[in-house]
Amino acid sequence: MSESKSVIILTIDSESETDKEQLKERTYSLREELLNTDVERITFVNNDVIPENTKGIDPELSNTLLITLVSSSSLLTVIISAIKDWLTRNNKPGITLEMNGDKLQITGTTTEKQEELIKIWMRKHVQKD
Repeated sequence: MSESKSVIILTIDSESETDKEQLKERTYSLREELLNTDVERITFVNNDVIPENTKGIDPELSNTLLITLVSSSSLLTVIISAIKDWLTRNNKPGITLEMNGDKLQITGTTTEKQEELIKIWMRKHVQKD
């Protein structure tokens, strides 16, 4: 039986970032942390790699990653936990995750409502383990 693969488009909110180099460094930092999970691959979006039907990505900013993973609720939970930890430590306003056109905004301040939205989004995008 073959494993189902998913792609997540992760974009770090760049509205408050004025320094492109700092934004690039933060994106590399988050990528390194996510590589410690069991994701299959993480690539930077650039002029050569822009997902089809994607709007609002500026490849010059280097703040967008493509994460390829096996569809798994446990792995998605680990990835989202790592993102929330990273946001808290880096005082970032937020990250947007997109799968199959469905977007989820995660901020550094977790609320009950945000946690519920994360759970709903995850249920839409994973197969049962």
